Amino acid sequence: MKKICAFGLSALCAVSGSALGGTIPTSFVPGGDDPGGVFGGRTYEAVPYGFSISTNLVSQLEFFEVMGTYPSAYSRPDRDVHPVERVSWIGTATFANLKSIADGFEPVYGADWTPDYSKNGWRLPTVDEWFKAAAWDPTRGGTGGYWTYGFGRDSFSPADANYWASGDPFETTGNPRTTPVGFYDGSLYNPGGGGPTGDGSEFITNPNSNYYGIHDLSGNVREWTNTREAPTNNNYVVHSSAWGDVGLRANWERVGGFDWNHASDSIGFHLVRVPEPATGLALGLLGLLALRRR
Repeated sequence: MKKICAFGLSALCAVSGSALGGTIPTSFVPGGDDPGGVFGGRTYEAVPYGFSISTNLVSQLEFFEVMGTYPSAYSRPDRDVHPVERVSWIGTATFANLKSIADGFEPVYGADWTPDYSKNGWRLPTVDEWFKAAAWDPTRGGTGGYWTYGFGRDSFSPADANYWASGDPFETTGNPRTTPVGFYDGSLYNPGGGGPTGDGSEFITNPNSNYYGIHDLSGNVREWTNTREAPTNNNYVVHSSAWGDVGLRANWERVGGFDWNHASDSIGFHLVRVPEPATGLALGLLGLLALRRR
């Protein structure tokens, strides 16, 4: 193992192969089986290559073990299992690079934060990758189709995901009212009452994972993507819904574009990796799609 510094900066170093922060559980999304299309007036392209995506939102503990800091607004004793939030786009890219180095992968982001899609390290998903992971189900209707919400259904209830006034046991803890990653798993929480908030309530959840086994693609926190809002600015597209939103956005709806220095207690992220990065035409297409105006 050897010490490697991202961008050559001593403050951004990790030990190659050290698995700093532990292993991030992933789900694999195969390529070449989704048609893409126009949804809600926006075009989402088919993804021709397979990629791995973190099964859960990156947690506060996973972030702390790499970065050595807790940036999140949620600071109560159980914070380690909650999604990390209040991290800017640049902060997520820095985390992804350091985690890549520690895991023995090639860092994706360069000194000017431009992603090199020929590298095999961790990075944020493009909007097309995020949409496919959230919406596409190759078994729907026997031939494949897209779901409205990231847990593989076309409607939602308070038992499906964390949003404003959804009634989960963490809603009385003050803002941000995040739930632990993977909280919605079909379990009955606080049987008999006296749960984490001490309010004496029970709470039943529906499974929130989708066809690929990915959690929290709808609700809990919004999510950064690797796609610029326009090629000429540093605003990046944000998808999904958060604990403070009234209801859930459809998979094809976006929150908007936010400056890469923006940090919010409503925004977190999943990470992706392409184990064998695309080459040639597919690689060029990936870079173009990540930059194109949404």
